[in-house]
This record gives sequence, C-alpha cells and structure tokens, in this order.
Amino acid sequence: MEGDLPACDQDRSAVVRGDNLVFVVGPPRSGTTWVLKLLSEHPDVVAATADNLGMPSRGESMETGVFVAGLSSNDIRARFKALSQANPGKMIVEKTPVHLLHVDRIVDTFPSAKLVLVQRSGIDTVASILAVGRSKDAWWKDAPWQADAACRLWNRYYEASLKCRVEHEPLMVQYEDLRVDPLYHTTRLLNLLGLDAFLVRAIVDKCEGGRNIPIKGVFRKGKVGAYRDVMSDEDVATFREICG
Repeated sequence: MEGDLPACDQDRSAVVRGDNLVFVVGPPRSGTTWVLKLLSEHPDVVAATADNLGMPSRGESMETGVFVAGLSSNDIRARFKALSQANPGKMIVEKTPVHLLHVDRIVDTFPSAKLVLVQRSGIDTVASILAVGRSKDAWWKDAPWQADAACRLWNRYYEASLKCRVEHEPLMVQYEDLRVDPLYHTTRLLNLLGLDAFLVRAIVDKCEGGRNIPIKGVFRKGKVGAYRDVMSDEDVATFREICG
C-alpha cells in the first residue's frame, strides 16, 4: 500500500499518478486560455509550456500539444515529473484545446489528474472561430473561415465534451457564467482544485480584458452573443442546420 512506502517513493508515485496536475480542455475559442491564465496567476500554480516540458518551442503560444506530439506515455510522464520536481509543492496546469479529443489518454497516463472542461455557447464559439479564420493577420493560420467547416469542427469538440462529461466527470467552467461573475466562479474553481482563493480579486484583475495574454488577437471582445457581430444570416442558418 502507498502508506507503507518511504516518503520519497510516495512523492514519486504521486507524480506518476498526476496528483498535482490539472488539464484544461475545451473547444477552440471557448475560453480555455482565459481559464489557464486565471489559474496560472495563482502563486501555487505553474503553467506547463512546450519550453518547460522540454519540447520544441511554440513561442508565445500557451499550448503544449504534448498528447499529440508523438510522445510515448512514459516520455510524457517523465516530462511532467521533471517539471514537478523543478517546482516542488506547485500545481501544474496545462492547456491545449485539441487534448479534449484525447481525454482518455490523459486519464490513462495520469489517473489522478484533474480535468477542467470549459464550455461556451456553440454559436458564439463558431463565430469566434470564423472571426479568426477570416482575419488575414490571424495567429491561428489554418482556422476555418467558412461556416460549414467551422460548424463541423465545433460539432466534433461538442461530442467530445459530452463524452468527457459522462465518462470522466470533469470540473465545469461555463464561459458565460465566468463573464458575468468572474470573482465568484474563479473562487469556486480555485476551491474545487484545493487552492487558496485569498488573492482572487488580484488574479481576476490581472486577466481582465485579455491582459497578460501574450499572443495578440487571442482575446477579442469576449462578448456574450458576439455571433451577431460576426456571422451573416447565411452563417447562422448554416450553424442551425449543422449544429442544431
């Protein structure tokens, strides 16, 4: 039993299980970057990046893609173990939207890790995808710019979200709720993760309006109901046909 192990072996086992790991997942443009920033501003949290996991640098990107980089599960464990040992006592938080499609592997690799699933109105998420895809200066170079492609992409993530909720019972963050009352919902998330919320106001203020997010254009307006400013009547009709 783990309780009979020497302290060093218990610590090693905890790292392998992922006791100190949190994976933020959700569809692209659903608010996962915001949630990561809120968590990473906490003094007891370190954000995993490609750089500190010893992977090829992604520059200012806040995503690692560690579960889609062709690495073995043992290699992934070793990288998170090294990051954890470099930051003793810290919670490690990782965010990559596409990992929502690979949640089963995350759970198999780190059975004790926590999952945070971010949800946002489907039509606003599709609108945000289209806004990025239709911008010539977009940081997301292959973002869909046609409504049908954006809708099919969102459908894929929506189905993965449902599967994740049923099979893995993640902690839930609703984007619209976070916009209405960021103090309450950030406090709630910190409490669920076992983090002290005494600095929550400073944390929320640091992240308000996209502040401290390094990639230009990642945060747009963050508006609820933003699809009305982005999507044509034809786009909206396409969403209703494909996404329901």
